[in-house]
Amino acid sequence: MPISFTLSPAQQHLQAFARSFAQTHLSGARKLYNGLSNAQARLNATRHIAAAAVKAGFISAQIPQHLGGDGGESALLDAAILVEEFYAFDSSVPISILGASLGLMPVYIAGTAEQQKEFLEPFLKKEGTPLACFNFSEPSGCTEKKLDL
Repeated sequence: MPISFTLSPAQQHLQAFARSFAQTHLSGARKLYNGLSNAQARLNATRHIAAAAVKAGFISAQIPQHLGGDGGESALLDAAILVEEFYAFDSSVPISILGASLGLMPVYIAGTAEQQKEFLEPFLKKEGTPLACFNFSEPSGCTEKKLDL
């Protein structure tokens, strides 16, 4: 199959949507967290941006369709488009938005149907500020619900 470096109409739409989101929500993010003394304070200062990303569907797009998410066949390319657009405006807050897939990946791959329902559901609702983390090397890195696989 030949490789095309031209974005499809759907990818162009995603790019424009991501750029608009980034201009609106990420362009002033650094002012919100710069100078705050700890990670919790920085997270709290930008939590409303994460909520906007959840509502916009950027988190559910990281969850495969067969598990109820919006992630399709081009999910990795879509993620690359998001990274490019988001990081043009801020390099810290997008980690919280796009890093959810790292925390959820073990659930996609090895979770039982019950675990997938329980742990993915908050990310599929498109409301609030659910967090996911991959708690391999940082035992205290995640204080929310934990899943031991």
